[in-house]
Amino acid sequence: MIDYLKKRPAILIFLVTFLVYSPMLLNQWVGDDNIIIGKNAFYASWKNIPRLFEKGYISNAQEINFNNGSESDYGTGSVSYRPASNLIYFFDGHFFRARPWGSHLINILVHCVNSVLMCWIVNRVFSSLLLGVFAGLLFSLHPIQSEAVAVMSYRADIVAAMFVLCSFCFWIKFNQGGYADRKYYFGSLVMYFFCFIQ
Repeated sequence: MIDYLKKRPAILIFLVTFLVYSPMLLNQWVGDDNIIIGKNAFYASWKNIPRLFEKGYISNAQEINFNNGSESDYGTGSVSYRPASNLIYFFDGHFFRARPWGSHLINILVHCVNSVLMCWIVNRVFSSLLLGVFAGLLFSLHPIQSEAVAVMSYRADIVAAMFVLCSFCFWIKFNQGGYADRKYYFGSLVMYFFCFIQ
């Protein structure tokens, strides 16, 4: 029963965030998302994952025929090095067949996790569950987050936030454990590294 009571704020924040952003599941692609994910055959095959680490990773936008109605391999579609975020696009292609609702679902779930992490961090730092819940809901529902959650090509922002928040969570666990448990220290470093390659 005590464990359930401790989890209720996280469940509340997760559900409120999901409910507020759930209308996005009915939306279509936004901006260039249709080119990056929808019509891009690159993310349809897991065999293309090694290409995320090749020299030609960054796509040349001038070579992409945006008026082409058919599906083509446009490469990563990225104009900067973001292999971790691009790796998640393969889930869009494989599990949801690059349908808009699936991509929106992934972004919403990542944002829900970020909001729960924010609650946990504030709760641990200030020893106040009420303040943690407020911070988690404020982070979740603030309008500044809506663009990063709604647009697939901005997924890198929410994925980077997830890695930074996870890194901070590991650091707090390491710090509050009297620096004895080194796995949290290394977990913090690994998450911090991933935020740079997001």
